[in-house]
Amino acid sequence: MAALQAEREARLQAEAVAASAQAELSANEALIAHLELRIEKLKRELYGQRSERTARLIEQLELELEEVVTKRARMSLPRGPPRRKP
Repeated sequence: MAALQAEREARLQAEAVAASAQAELSANEALIAHLELRIEKLKRELYGQRSERTARLIEQLELELEEVVTKRARMSLPRGPPRRKP
């Protein structure tokens, strides 16, 4: 009986961790989409006015985008063998 309760608690804990990771992954994907749109908008502005500030902002956003994409890739990697559901 105690083993069943412990297993149930462990499963609930694992589900909570998975839900948290999924939420963070979704937030990262939304941020990636936002940064990509902003970068494209700024690149279009470059054609109208060749601004050093705009170029620096693009570089900064591209670096931020790269960091978020890398973080998402690390989160997407499997962390060991999948667990079987009882």
